[in-house]
Amino acid sequence: MKQILRQDDSDRLLSAMQFRDYVWPNNPTTFETSFIKKTVQNHYPFTNFVEIEELGIIREMKGEGEFVGEGAYEEFSKMAVKCFYGTEAGLLKHPTLAPTMVKMTELKLMQEPTPNYVKYSFTFQENKPPVANAVSIPTVVQNNTVNDAVKLLESTKENADTPITNIDYKIKQGDTLTRIAKQYGTTIDEILKLNKGIKNPNLIIAGKNLNIPVKAK
Repeated sequence: MKQILRQDDSDRLLSAMQFRDYVWPNNPTTFETSFIKKTVQNHYPFTNFVEIEELGIIREMKGEGEFVGEGAYEEFSKMAVKCFYGTEAGLLKHPTLAPTMVKMTELKLMQEPTPNYVKYSFTFQENKPPVANAVSIPTVVQNNTVNDAVKLLESTKENADTPITNIDYKIKQGDTLTRIAKQYGTTIDEILKLNKGIKNPNLIIAGKNLNIPVKAK
């Protein structure tokens, strides 16, 4: 959604935009609102899987404006001090939108300023608390398929409450963690969690013992 705040005389009847205790002497010329889905990627060690965790949707507001005439640069400096500096969120009162708690995350000069003319752009982000119940979605990268991710999700749900027991396994000549994990229906990551002494997952020594997590039947 993009709005032009000042195009003709009727627009001058709009109330002034305000953030915290700073009031714009003339409203920004443009104002655009976007909705952004925030995510974070959690990588599974020694696999090609990543888990995408959705942290929620935030609203981002961008715009451009200008100060013209005597004291233009001083006005820009005043806006920077009152709006950009400081870590606290504040109430943004927009002429045509509902008041929103936001933080100014970017303030940029769009050209070399002069004492009598400054053109600038800004970005606000809605200040929302972290989502309590974030959604975790297993997905697949590299050479795996979407079906692999679906199977992983289904097996995770099916086995969430399955009891796990540990067994001792004596490493044989030619063994690898990949083969052992496949044999016992577990993962390399789970084996490494129980065997902290393994420094290199690609190098295991025949004759040594491993603790292997196995689902109880």
